[in-house]
Amino acid sequence: MALNQEQFEALVKRLETLAREQPKNYRLRLGLLATLGYAYLFLILGSLLSIFIGLVWLASYSQSLSALEFQGSFLLLIPIFAILKSLWVRLPPPTGRVLDQKEAPHLFAAIKDLSSSLDAPCPDQVIITTEFNASIVQLPRLGIFGWQKNYLLLGLPLMEALTPEQFRGVLAHELAHLSGNHGRFASWIYRGRKTWMQISSQVQENGNSFLFYYFFNWYTPIFDAYSFVFVRMNEYEADRCAARVVGPKNIAEALINVEIRNYFLEYSFWPRVSRQLNEQAEPPSSMYTHMLNTLRLELAFHDAERWFHQALKKQTNTQDTHPCLTERLSALGLRPDWQPKLPPSTVVIKVSSAHHFLKGALEPLTNHFNENWKQEVSLSWQERHNHLQKSKKSLHRLEEKAQHQLLTAEKGWERAHRTAEL
Repeated sequence: MALNQEQFEALVKRLETLAREQPKNYRLRLGLLATLGYAYLFLILGSLLSIFIGLVWLASYSQSLSALEFQGSFLLLIPIFAILKSLWVRLPPPTGRVLDQKEAPHLFAAIKDLSSSLDAPCPDQVIITTEFNASIVQLPRLGIFGWQKNYLLLGLPLMEALTPEQFRGVLAHELAHLSGNHGRFASWIYRGRKTWMQISSQVQENGNSFLFYYFFNWYTPIFDAYSFVFVRMNEYEADRCAARVVGPKNIAEALINVEIRNYFLEYSFWPRVSRQLNEQAEPPSSMYTHMLNTLRLELAFHDAERWFHQALKKQTNTQDTHPCLTERLSALGLRPDWQPKLPPSTVVIKVSSAHHFLKGALEPLTNHFNENWKQEVSLSWQERHNHLQKSKKSLHRLEEKAQHQLLTAEKGWERAHRTAEL
């Protein structure tokens, strides 16, 4: 039976307790549950193939099968191919600018050093993105059989918002996800989650959900809860591994700084960019240059402190596998009654990690993202700008009309809507 949100959250809490108190028991259950999912798929696949082969054999060596029944047996190929396609998990590679070692030797040296300290493989590709984030993406070359290709995604704005020491903490956290057996088991569980999402979608599209309906209803929410807890545990473990290599202080400051600068982008920077839609028919030609320059500026202390305390009030929930800031700081070994203070390095970034690790590659990367962003948003920007100009004219007419007569309810609502929109 499918779980509602309340039941799912209750199950996650019970599993978190089990994972803390009996970690070996929990991992064994998770591994068996993942194996059960694959076993069921292969059982259905084997059964369908056996029936199909049996029917073809019967048609070849006896006259007991009519032509219609023989042709109908080929309908079994539809769910067979749906399952085979789902088992071959193919995900598109991440987008961004692939970075060559010659372009940023300092960055690659740091990655190599941290990978060695963490007993983790170096990523196959380093990709610079425009996201305010960093992540490891593992894509299997051979579907469920693995052979991972590891991508390290580094957001250029994130690098600009952190000191070199803080950024090393972020790097260590991401590389820790590849460390030892932890990485192999985690990627297997991750593939299991993707496989079930994919096969669920495909068999329903092909009208073969009757083969999986009852099993899906029972299995999918349970495996989702088990694997959700595992993914969250990995975040804590990656923090601990990173703290052993770069120190808990740098990890803590990086976590705090990421929260604060994220608030800054959301509530200060992007609204200012959006307001330019009113005046400019063309999008800014150097948007990311402006963003990086702004991220380097000193934050107003009262804003930074307000955003910091807002971040501390967030609570961990089942909408995100990442724990909240307070719990991540506490897991680094801070006392429960510890009252965190805003680190000075979160207000002023004297030397950003982007300048420190990318050096000469920073400007070409920024220009590349400037051009890409302008091309991507140009059409929608112009459409929105033209719409706002029409709204301005409509509002001006309504304002003039309102000075001489009472507006109808419909016109009054339009006036309010135009005012709010602008």
